[in-house]
Amino acid sequence: MTKNDAIVNGRESGKAAAASVSEDVLRQEVSVMRALAVEWAFRAASVLTGLRRDAETAFSSAFIEAFMVEQQSRWNALPDVKAALDAERFERSLESMERSARGAVAKFTTNLAENAAYAFEWADAAAAGAAELKVCATVRAWMSHETKPATLDVVRQELARQVRSGARFPKHRTSALTNLMAQNELAAQASLLSDLDGILGR
Repeated sequence: MTKNDAIVNGRESGKAAAASVSEDVLRQEVSVMRALAVEWAFRAASVLTGLRRDAETAFSSAFIEAFMVEQQSRWNALPDVKAALDAERFERSLESMERSARGAVAKFTTNLAENAAYAFEWADAAAAGAAELKVCATVRAWMSHETKPATLDVVRQELARQVRSGARFPKHRTSALTNLMAQNELAAQASLLSDLDGILGR
């Protein structure tokens, strides 16, 4: 094998090795990845027989260079990957809240048709569900805005602002039901804020 062949082979082997490295390796320091590349390089070189010293050195150098370029590319892509995973986790939080809320509202609707007095005696869950659906719809509107969809960081900031405002200036209306809905909306906002803090690592 010539020196040029060794360089080409080293680059291709480096790319293949980099592609097989687990995501955990990507989170380590670059120096650790370089050490791993050296280990892979000599392991790969050792199986190639008949290489001259200059060809073996060329193979190792090309392998390390290709490995590091490939790893850097994957490293740079990690923020996008994390953002997508965070969005999926928050979507599951929204769907879970919506599913539970719809169930409570549907049960109230059924009870209302059968026995209105009984339904209102146990209407707390339905009021909470209605408030949760309202908050989820608002959050989804932020995230799907036509010209400037909100990121999770922006959603978190807005939820935090609303929770602080609601805690400092609670609504006191003449309607007990209006006050109950406001309290439930605040609780739903706080719940989603807590989920986001966990997802974003705050």
